[in-house]
Amino acid sequence: MLRVIGTFIAAALIIYASYLASKYIGKGLGRGTGSRYMRLIDQITLGQDRHMAIVQIGCSWASLRDRSTSCPRFRMRNYSH
Repeated sequence: MLRVIGTFIAAALIIYASYLASKYIGKGLGRGTGSRYMRLIDQITLGQDRHMAIVQIGCSWASLRDRSTSCPRFRMRNYSH
């Protein structure tokens, strides 16, 4: 009985450690592709092949929409301060 409880606790610890590791790795992925003049503020998936992003370019803001994942075409709208 003690062996079963130990195995259960070990499995729970492995699952929790993998959750923490994936959370830590997921946060660090977006930081490696930083740009000097453009910053991604937020992005959202609107459908299977529709995406939208808000970016800051210098002092102005822009929204980018992508309707096709195979051949991306972005439409840009400026929102200046």
